[in-house]
Parts: sequence; C-alpha cells; structure tokens
Amino acid sequence: MALNKVLALKPLFNEQELLAKIAEGDERAFTELFEGYYGALGEFVYKITESKAVTQEIVQDAFIKI
Repeated sequence: MALNKVLALKPLFNEQELLAKIAEGDERAFTELFEGYYGALGEFVYKITESKAVTQEIVQDAFIKI
C-alpha cells in the first residue's frame, strides 16, 4: 500500500518519477521524497508514540527501507 493512502496524504506531483529514480540509485530523488513526506509521517507517528526520539527513529527506519 502506498504511503499516501495510509496517511491520506496528497501524493507528490512527481512521486512515481521519484520512486523510479530512487530504484536507480538517485540520491537527489530520495532527498526530495524524504523532504516531501517526512513532516506528515513524523506527525502521524508522533501521535502514536508521543516521543520525539522514537518518532525520528521510526521515520528514519521507514525511509531506509525505501
């Protein structure tokens, strides 16, 4: 399931292109995707964990898996 469906986020206008570039190893594309979703994902996780440290770790782990 896509990240934007889980969090009900509006997808980045170029999300599919970014994902394709990330699959090819493009670090700039990864940075753009990360910056586009980090804030919203962090807010979502924080509501569950109520811990900034745990939230940062979970969000970073999620993006490492990408």
